[in-house]
Formats: sequence, structure tokens, C-alpha cells
Amino acid sequence: MAKVSSAILNVGKTDVAKILNNASPTGSHYIAMGVGNIGTTASAAQTDLVGTGTNVKYSNATCTYSASYKAKWQHTWSYTDLSGHIFKELVICIATNSHASASLLRATYNTETLGSGDTLQLNVTCEVQQGS
Repeated sequence: MAKVSSAILNVGKTDVAKILNNASPTGSHYIAMGVGNIGTTASAAQTDLVGTGTNVKYSNATCTYSASYKAKWQHTWSYTDLSGHIFKELVICIATNSHASASLLRATYNTETLGSGDTLQLNVTCEVQQGS
């Protein structure tokens, strides 16, 4: 499953900046991952998965911090999680069962189609780096 595109979303940048100085009214925590079956190229202007309805699914992710400024998310998806069993996009987000209230990043991948009984583990790492 090769990554095709990825973007840190503008809505996520805004929320992270607010978290840094405690100005976020939601007390945001990016602890969820969402997947969908739409492969539209990732863009900073997007706010969530491009797919809707039965074409998307959200779930809490296992979240860890790794030395050298890395946040990591991991979740294992199953055959029954998406209609058509096709995975093309993901977001790291603050989510409920049906939608993300804010997404930090979105990535698209080559199509991954699961067969009955198959699972797909997705691991995402976001590294904080000094800008120029």
C-alpha cells in the first residue's frame, strides 16, 4: 500500500496552534483515525475524509509519543469496516463514530481491497521539525 499524497490540513494547523497556548475551546486531542474509499489528492484546504456515508469509518487509534518529536497513531481495520472493502484515504482526527470534528492530516494511498477475513493495519507518524 504505497502513499500517493498527504497534507497537513489548515484546520489542523489552526487547532494545533490553539492547543499550544490553551486557546482551544474543545481541549482537542487527535486520538482517532478515519478511513475512506475516495482517492482524491490530499490538499491542505480539505477538512476531513472526502468519502461520506458508508464509504467512511472512524475509530479510536492507539496513540504514542516517540523520542525525536514524533507522534504515532495505529489502528487495524477489517474487511467489514468499509462498503466495498476498498481503502484509499485516511485522516488523523478528533472524531465521533460518524464524522471528524477536526482533522490534522489526510493521506491517500494506492487502492487496497480486503478479502473476507482480511485486516489492514495502518501506522502513521507525524514528526515535528523546525521551520526555516
